[in-house]
Amino acid sequence: MAGIIAGLYLYFSLLQLAAVLPPLSRYLLLGGGGGGARAELWQHPPLFGGFAASVLDRGLAGFWGGWWHQTFRLGFVAPVRWLWPRRHRHPHEGKGRKAVAARQLVEVALAFALSGVLHAAGGWTSVSRRAAVRPHTPVVFFLLQAVGVVLQTGLCSLLQSTKKGPRWVRRLGNLAFTAVWLQATGHFLVDDMSRAGLWLFEPVSL
Repeated sequence: MAGIIAGLYLYFSLLQLAAVLPPLSRYLLLGGGGGGARAELWQHPPLFGGFAASVLDRGLAGFWGGWWHQTFRLGFVAPVRWLWPRRHRHPHEGKGRKAVAARQLVEVALAFALSGVLHAAGGWTSVSRRAAVRPHTPVVFFLLQAVGVVLQTGLCSLLQSTKKGPRWVRRLGNLAFTAVWLQATGHFLVDDMSRAGLWLFEPVSL
């Protein structure tokens, strides 16, 4: 497992260099107004974020939005941000608050749906026997993650409106919900990866 994680870190580090260095070199040598799309380091975050600040404090939303790798995040949220730009000067008041909540809900649902389609495409192109492919299972998995995020957010808001418990209790609840939800829904994605032969792949050559 340590070798796999090390391989992932190496891969994404090389990906950052491959994405940033060529346009940066052109910019420094030839000049110009910019280095092109995906040419800035802030667009290539670290592979994993902080576990405590993400998962323990934010639950399932923090697991996917802060701890897990954010390689495709910019592309997943871009459609909603382009189609539904922020227009309210006071987003936490009245109609602005409702509009922001609706926009966030659509953004979460579409981002997870796009992630499901992306992972389904990987499974579809990895197996030659099309009869053995079930491309809907990754989509179901990621849509269920959106459901889990909305469900946990609603439950937390409901509980905090009555009584706010100690921090360690909230963290334990976030960790428990995240672990149970991933355990209950993970087979949709893991089975698809198994059919694609992903577990036979070793990122670190022996």
